[in-house]
Amino acid sequence: MQFELTPFEENFRELISNNTFSRKYKTDFEKNVDREYERLIYMFRNLVFKAGKNSEIKRYVYMHQQVLTALADAIEKAITSDIEHPNKSLLNILYSYIRDLLEWLSVELRKYFDFSYKAPIYFMTQSLANIKNQQEMLTEKFKQLDFSEDFITMFKKATDVSYVISFTDIYFWLDLYDIIHKKILENLKTDEYEIIKLMIETGANHDVFFSYVAKFIANAIDGMPLIDDQITMLRHFREDFKCSCRKRPEKQYSDNKSSRKLINTILKQKIRFLELLKFVKDNSEDAQMMNSQYKVSFSVKQLAFFIHLQMETGIILWRRAKFAPQYVSHHYSTIERESISEKSVRNALYNHAGEDIKKVIVKLTEMLELAKGKY
Repeated sequence: MQFELTPFEENFRELISNNTFSRKYKTDFEKNVDREYERLIYMFRNLVFKAGKNSEIKRYVYMHQQVLTALADAIEKAITSDIEHPNKSLLNILYSYIRDLLEWLSVELRKYFDFSYKAPIYFMTQSLANIKNQQEMLTEKFKQLDFSEDFITMFKKATDVSYVISFTDIYFWLDLYDIIHKKILENLKTDEYEIIKLMIETGANHDVFFSYVAKFIANAIDGMPLIDDQITMLRHFREDFKCSCRKRPEKQYSDNKSSRKLINTILKQKIRFLELLKFVKDNSEDAQMMNSQYKVSFSVKQLAFFIHLQMETGIILWRRAKFAPQYVSHHYSTIERESISEKSVRNALYNHAGEDIKKVIVKLTEMLELAKGKY
């Protein structure tokens, strides 16, 4: 497959380098350009049937797309120069055919056309004006819906036209605006969260947008005192965003990571962290409960005698009796003391006063009566 745009290139060089042409040249010029345009259309149309692999066709179309774009830009600069070119009318004729051919390729050979390649100046000029107009209309609509200034600032930065270079960029911006406009028309109470979901769904992945969503999620759970409620909210976000992206969207910026994946990762990490925090908190509370002291109405001596009776009757089975004072001091407090020393328990365990024995007997009698009542 050979390069087919040489006649158009020669036409351009002649018009730029020569200031005067014969009347016949001018008369025949448009006929010749039109004839060449028809030949190229015929050639490209039959290309699909004659060529082999799709990759070969793509490379061939891309080569011609590059040259046509370069020619279109060169003519645009020549005819819009401050100094009017003497062959401006002929340049305009050539320009219109080149633009038509580029448009034909983008429509009829869409499968092979490289939309990620830079758009020609004429297409950029028209599209950027439309994009700026759409952005201003949406910004005004956001203000009417009482969206926060932070959101509006983020939206302007995330959809800044200075990032628009290719056909893909232009179509992405216009599609995004169109989808948001339709959403607002469908629901006049559309909120920021709905727009965030739409932007994720369409593939918006500017760093500013990702940062805003991360902050939005953090603010949403900050006011929730219960960890369970925070986890539930994060799971709701995750499910909501997943439902918004059933189809894999085109990325706004091909070099940036997908915001859908990044946000999903943040949500998973936050959920895991909160689940771990809840686990530690629950176990800490359980441990605190297990390690807490039981306050009894006995004095230290009375408690020691009560423990002694349980040991003597085989209710409490100690392998070594010396552990009893340690256990009691760690797990009991009395009406007299918040903490009991091992030494005081050890001293009272085998030295029993009559008054202390009587108090314990009273409680044992009450226990016996309660047991009889249950029997």
